[in-house]
Amino acid sequence: MSAVYSGGMRVPRLAACVPSAMPEYMQSLTVLQRVLDFQEALAEKLEPRLGFRLEEALAKWREGRPLFAEATFHYPPSLLTEALQGLEKLLQAETPAREACRALLQSHWLQADAVPDLMGRLLQEREAFLEQLADELRVDAKVLGSVLRTVLSPYFVREAAPYQEWITEARWRRGFCPICGCWPGMARLAQEDGRRVLACCLCHSEWAFDRLRCPFCEQEGKPEMRYFTVEGDEVHRIECCEHCKAYIKTVDERKLGHPAHLIVEDMITAHLDALAQEQGYH
Repeated sequence: MSAVYSGGMRVPRLAACVPSAMPEYMQSLTVLQRVLDFQEALAEKLEPRLGFRLEEALAKWREGRPLFAEATFHYPPSLLTEALQGLEKLLQAETPAREACRALLQSHWLQADAVPDLMGRLLQEREAFLEQLADELRVDAKVLGSVLRTVLSPYFVREAAPYQEWITEARWRRGFCPICGCWPGMARLAQEDGRRVLACCLCHSEWAFDRLRCPFCEQEGKPEMRYFTVEGDEVHRIECCEHCKAYIKTVDERKLGHPAHLIVEDMITAHLDALAQEQGYH
């Protein structure tokens, strides 16, 4: 459900991005387009407020810390409540995602003094806090993560936008996002030179990363890193690590023939997620 990897909130009509040979995805695409439109409208109500200086950013990156580490976030609780209510209505059918929306709306986490703590802990503690929060709300952790990304991504995309041009100067070589600290959701091999580029699952920032290194545990070399493809599809691959058993889906833009819209590529490669998980990767 979460709309990610668009490089910003404004994206082309997704129907134009899906190959005509894949009509089975059109219904899912319609739902995804509604979510993207919802996110775009939400983003227009948010303004960046963090205001980092380049010197401050470079100092954090030299220490291996993401730019937003220890930041205090200013997402108005009333707007976050409105976003969750809007998402609940958008989902229409009774689903686990609607249950997660309602659980959040009924929790203390939307109080004014709790929202910055919620956002900060999600970035700092990642999966550990998400699991704890899911247990507290009695909902599925993956579903809860998807709901939170959907309503929080517009905020983090807007806050991250002013700093995108600094990432190259930072020479960031860690597996997590140099801006918000989240893990990458997908990767691409750049059309112009084949370099590996990771894409953040939350703020949509992108950064170059070594081809034979795991973003998640940072093990390096061919014995640990491998990839596999599905017969008949040279564009998409699953890159996996034998050390930590993590995987990431990757799009080869050189074989795709044009820059990838990763939000679409993520949707039309759901079968690769299932395949990777069947083989014991996560």
